[in-house]
Amino acid sequence: MSTDQLCIESFCGYGQSGAGKTHQVQEFAVMVHNRTGKRTRLISCTGGGWTTITSAVGLGIVEPLNLRPRRNPYETLYKLTLGGWPADVEDPTSPLVSPAKQTSWADVGGIVLDDLTTTARWVMSRTLEREAQPPEPGKEAWRVSAQEAAAKFEDGDLWFSGGGAKAHYGTIQQQMEAFVAQLCSITGRYIMCTALETKGKDPSKGYSIYTPDLIGDAVNGYIPSWFKNTVHLQVIGGEHHMFLKAHADQGSDIPYMAKTRASAGFEMPLVLKGAEASVENLMNLLEKSHEVGLNSLKERLVRR
Repeated sequence: MSTDQLCIESFCGYGQSGAGKTHQVQEFAVMVHNRTGKRTRLISCTGGGWTTITSAVGLGIVEPLNLRPRRNPYETLYKLTLGGWPADVEDPTSPLVSPAKQTSWADVGGIVLDDLTTTARWVMSRTLEREAQPPEPGKEAWRVSAQEAAAKFEDGDLWFSGGGAKAHYGTIQQQMEAFVAQLCSITGRYIMCTALETKGKDPSKGYSIYTPDLIGDAVNGYIPSWFKNTVHLQVIGGEHHMFLKAHADQGSDIPYMAKTRASAGFEMPLVLKGAEASVENLMNLLEKSHEVGLNSLKERLVRR
C-alpha cells in the first residue's frame, strides 16, 4: 500500500507486566531507524516510563513524552494521535503543535503509545478529577452525563471522585478506539501500541479469550482488529516469546489472541523466541510474505 494512504504498518504487543512490552518499543525504534534513518516518538503513560530503554533515548532513536502530568486527556490524545507534539516536552502545559507546523516532523519515522491500558485509566482518573471539582461562582459544574453519579467527597481543601459510572466507561472506550484509528491513519509512519492483558470474551462467539486490556470489558475482544498485527508477549523460562498466532498455555483451552497480516499462501510461525522475538524480525517476515504473495499473483496473471 502506498505510504500516502495509511501508516506503513501497525502493531499491538500485549502481555502481563514484565512480558517485554517496553523492550519491544526499543525493538520497534531500531526497526524504524534501520529502515528510515528516523526516530520514534514515544507517548508514555506507564508507571515505569522508559527507564528500561534509556539507551535508545540517549542515542536519539526514541523521543519520549510523559502523558501523566498533562491536564486535558481527551484534547491531548486527540492532538497527539494526529501527529501533534509539544513545543517543549518537559513542560506539561506546553501547547501541542500540529505536524504541519513542526520543523522536526520529517525526521519522525514511527510513533508508539505505551500503553493503552494505563492510558485509558489515566483518562478515567482525569475525568473523575474534573467531575469532582465544585462549580466556579456563576457556572455549572462540568461533568459527564451518567446513568449514576460517581462518588464524590471532600478531603481537606480538595474534592475527589471515584468509581465511575457506565457512561464514563463507554465514553472512554469509544474515544480510545477513535484515537487508535486516528493514530493508525497517520501517513507514511510505522505505528505501535502496547497493552496489558486480560481475560475477556470473543465478540462473536462468546467464549473466553485473553486479549489486550483497555478499561471495562465491552471492547477488549475487538482490540486486535484495530491493528494490522497483534502479538502476544510472554517471558517463559527467562526467554522472550512473541506469539504471532492464537495459542493457549499448556493444560488450558483459553486462547491468547494474536494475528498478523501476512499475505495468503505464506505460513507465519507460531512464535518467535529469544533474540528472534522482535518487531524487526516480525517485519522481515511480513515483507517476505508480501514478496511471496506478489510473485504468486504474477504467476497467475494471464499475459496477453
